Amino acid sequence: MDEIVATLTMLLVHVPSFVLAGLLLLGGLWFFAFTSGVRRFHTDPSAGRVRAFQRELMRRDNPAFGILVGGYAVGLGVAMSGTLFGLGEDPWQMLQAVLGLGVAAALLMRISVILNDKAILFRFSNLKEIVQDRHKGVAFVMAGHCLATGLILSGAFSGDTPPGSADALPRWLIGLRDVVVYWLVGQAVLIAGGRAFCLVAGYKVQQMLAEQDSPAIGVAMGGMLAAQGIIAKASLNGASGNLGAEVLVTLVLASVGVALLSTAGLIFRLIFGRRQVHEIVRDKNAAAGVVMAAIFVVIALLAAGAISASVASAQARAARAFEPPPYSAPATGANVAP
Repeated sequence: MDEIVATLTMLLVHVPSFVLAGLLLLGGLWFFAFTSGVRRFHTDPSAGRVRAFQRELMRRDNPAFGILVGGYAVGLGVAMSGTLFGLGEDPWQMLQAVLGLGVAAALLMRISVILNDKAILFRFSNLKEIVQDRHKGVAFVMAGHCLATGLILSGAFSGDTPPGSADALPRWLIGLRDVVVYWLVGQAVLIAGGRAFCLVAGYKVQQMLAEQDSPAIGVAMGGMLAAQGIIAKASLNGASGNLGAEVLVTLVLASVGVALLSTAGLIFRLIFGRRQVHEIVRDKNAAAGVVMAAIFVVIALLAAGAISASVASAQARAARAFEPPPYSAPATGANVAP
């Protein structure tokens, strides 16, 4: 009974932080709507930024735009959930931590969408393809990227920020610096994974997305990006304050993940041969794209489980190395030398 009361008490203590995280999630979605640039593709110049965003969903019934917004909302929600990790018992400090990390999550998520347009699907304007041409394939890729970014941020938020270092930086600033660095590493991994997908696909991915609007290609590529996010999150969970070592470990593990996923794509291509390309590219068979995305996610879940187990074992060994030797009582009686 005491444990139930203690659990309920802690839940009540965390209610303000939960409410603040929810408000930050709504604020992040509003910020995305305000900065989305949808108004550039509307014929009514008098429509405001947020109003044009709403019209695209409610009046124009654009399914591609709905996929993008839905993926962004889920990714931002996953990132916001990471702000609630490891909160203490001081309500004021909890609110400060959630507020700072939540604002950072909203800003970094928004920048991630720009990076996708400039570094992954760089041969065309993503927003034009989604808003004006209603291309669902591009929307699926961006939704997968948003989900992966949310997973990366959630993993980065779970790290252990050390107290002030030699440069006398406050703890919250050190934590924010670490989150930004881990986010940059994660984005570099996603960009590399997106390029790898285009190399092993066996067809011109960006050309097919822009010219033929293949949802199958979008689902497959978006699934690979989301799978990379799963692996990156497992690599970042509980990261220590040793920034250099953690970045190196994350890069190595994430690179192994990219190699595994690329190999899976090649195996899928070898098994199904030209038929796979025909189904995805010519027939736009979404079922084939879903199967391929599922394979990516399953492999990522297995890799993430292996990474989590390895990290837990390494942390346990490090903890035992710092344990003091067991106490032994001094010898007495006949065992004592004269």
